[in-house]
Amino acid sequence: MAGFPEGIDDSYSWPCTILCHKCSRCLPSMKDPKISSSGVFLKFRELYSPSELEILSISNLRSQIAEEIDAYDAEILRIQSISEKLNRDRDLLRSYADHYGALLAPVRRLPYDILLQIFEEACKQESDLYPSSVPFLLGLVCKRWRNVTITSPSLWSNIVVRLPSQRPFPASRWQSIHKVVKLHLLRSGCMPLALRFLSSRLVIIRDDGLDIVAETLVAHQFRFREIRGPLRAIARLPDGLLSSVGSLIMEGYMRESNRRYICDLPNIHTLTIRDGVPLSRIDLPQHVHTLNLEFRPGNVGAVIRNLSRMRSLRSLTVEAYGLCEVGDVGHFVRLPTLTSFTCRNMYLNTDTLCCFLASIDVPALTDLTIIGGAFHTQTIISLIQRSRPPLRKLTIITTSHATGVVEVVEFIELFRAMPDLASLTVHDFATSKTLSDSLLNELRFDHDHDPLLPKLEHLELAWVMPCVMNSSDAMINLIKSRHIGCSSYRGRVTDVPLKSVALGWPLLFQDLALRRLEGSGLQVRKVGSIQEMTCMSKYE
Repeated sequence: MAGFPEGIDDSYSWPCTILCHKCSRCLPSMKDPKISSSGVFLKFRELYSPSELEILSISNLRSQIAEEIDAYDAEILRIQSISEKLNRDRDLLRSYADHYGALLAPVRRLPYDILLQIFEEACKQESDLYPSSVPFLLGLVCKRWRNVTITSPSLWSNIVVRLPSQRPFPASRWQSIHKVVKLHLLRSGCMPLALRFLSSRLVIIRDDGLDIVAETLVAHQFRFREIRGPLRAIARLPDGLLSSVGSLIMEGYMRESNRRYICDLPNIHTLTIRDGVPLSRIDLPQHVHTLNLEFRPGNVGAVIRNLSRMRSLRSLTVEAYGLCEVGDVGHFVRLPTLTSFTCRNMYLNTDTLCCFLASIDVPALTDLTIIGGAFHTQTIISLIQRSRPPLRKLTIITTSHATGVVEVVEFIELFRAMPDLASLTVHDFATSKTLSDSLLNELRFDHDHDPLLPKLEHLELAWVMPCVMNSSDAMINLIKSRHIGCSSYRGRVTDVPLKSVALGWPLLFQDLALRRLEGSGLQVRKVGSIQEMTCMSKYE
């Protein structure tokens, strides 16, 4: 096989790397070594056996190359070590810069009272953390924050006891809970206290550890203003601990219990019951002012029985699920002191709440709120026509789970039953068809017929997702016809002009006609961010 053409230099130099430009130190350390290529390559293709002299020369060359490789490896390790040190030093400098930057953070310039308000909000918010641990975590940030947390009793006024999720609950865990509770009692000073029992699972509470914690709490019984937790946990508390409680939230019922509970709380004014607590086995206190109630089919009779004993009830919120049963029919109660009533989660396939509404009479009602996807308008109308209350405020909130649209005819019939209404609020979270142009036109003042809601003074309308069907013309015409400062005011002598309007549709605020109304004496404001509420768990 022919070799390389003559006259061609088939040798090449070893790669050379300059390590220092000052002293010209480089690798390899050999002085311009040469390796012949063509001769070696030709021998690879033949059955060539080197001579003893060539074997010695090749061995010397390989040894020399191995030494150079070792030199390269040593240099690479040295450079890697330098690189790692440079990275560490760089990261350290970055941390120094971050630390000095933290000294310039605006939070360090916050006054004590503002910082305390922020901490109080952090302690109130629900999170995956144990609520009782929040003040401890805040105190770990810096010395100033620690001083704020330790010297601020309000941060320690919410005591949370996590109930056992296994049986038996370790004694060491109860000891830790006991220490945390005592620390909260100490650092909260003389602040009113709120106690919450928290559990990831509902378990039967038979642990003596809870009794030990309760004995410690009893010593501060007159400081407790609110208690919240599973019914079984609250039932184990000493009577003295509940004597001064003003607000009680019962939840997390254990279905295997047949025990009857009697809630004799002399100072309670607000009571919330939810999560399937069996009202048929509870005698509620008679002097409650505010009652938030969640119940299921079969409990309407028990609800009516308890309500009939409440002679001071001012505010009632109810939420019910499922289809009513035979035992839910045939009850009736008159609530002569009730002034505020809220119905939550009204849907087409649930009539337990409708059964309840057909069983009550509210002659003193002034404030009605309806929240749901289907309002069962006829049930509400029957309640109003039967009770004939002096209703002054109506709030309607459609949820995103809307199962139907209330027709304009139904709204007209509903508004006809409320001639004294002074404030109307409608927030549409559904299809944005609730506030149709037809309904807005029906609400206009017109000399030719008796208007709907002739005494309406305050109007608040909000679309969460406005659609093209919601035109601004109908809204502007409605406002102009009811605002006495407009030339197109169409009210009669006996009609009450509109005083304020709140709108939740940003496009309307770009309307020139609306901006002119702002200068005519009408109070116009924009509805801020509104949050949908669809379940009792929103109540705190």
